[in-house]
Formats: sequence, C-alpha cells, structure tokens
Amino acid sequence: MSDHAPFSEDLKIILGAYVDGALTADECQTVDEMAANDPSIAAELESLFLLNIDLNSAMDSLLDMPIPPETAQFAAPAPTPANTNAAPLRALAASLVIGAALGAAGMWFSQSASAPASK
Repeated sequence: MSDHAPFSEDLKIILGAYVDGALTADECQTVDEMAANDPSIAAELESLFLLNIDLNSAMDSLLDMPIPPETAQFAAPAPTPANTNAAPLRALAASLVIGAALGAAGMWFSQSASAPASK
C-alpha cells in the first residue's frame, strides 16, 4: 500500500475488495463516499487500481502459456471410484435386520406354543 495515512486492517480489506469488484452496490457507494470525503483514501484507491493494472498486465502473459506436461498430470481430475452406489450395502443391512427380526419372532412363537398349560 502507500504511505498516505495509516489505515486500519479492515479498511485495507474493504479497499482491496473494492478494487477487485467483490463488494455489493451499497458497499461500493460507501467506499465512493469515503473516497470523495477523504483524499488519502482516494489516493490509496488510485494506487491500488494502478497496482492491480500492473499485476494483471504482468500475469496475463502467463495465462497464455501452455501447461508443461510434467505439471499437466497434476492438473487432471482425479478418477472417480467405479461404484459409488451405497444401495447394495443398504439392502444387505436391511436383509440382516429382517432376518434377525423373523428369527426372533419364530423363536418366540415356538416357545409360546410348546409351553405347558398350567392348572
């Protein structure tokens, strides 16, 4: 940043977001009003815009360069697993629960049917 005035960290973040176009319309209007009322903020914004232009022009040429083959392998998307369907596991779990419930019910009925009648 520049040495116009010591700005708070929050103000520096807001001014940077303004230059990046990351603020809402209301926030942009607030920054515009601040810059109109404070020449040091206006000067800081101007220096940030100039820095942004310099950085963009320096980096734009890098975006046009091809990706080297040894780095391209890391840029490829990771392969997805062959079967991501959890339905067979759910069906197996449901079958086990149903089998356990039927087995318990069968044991209960067989015990109650074979119990001696008391007088």
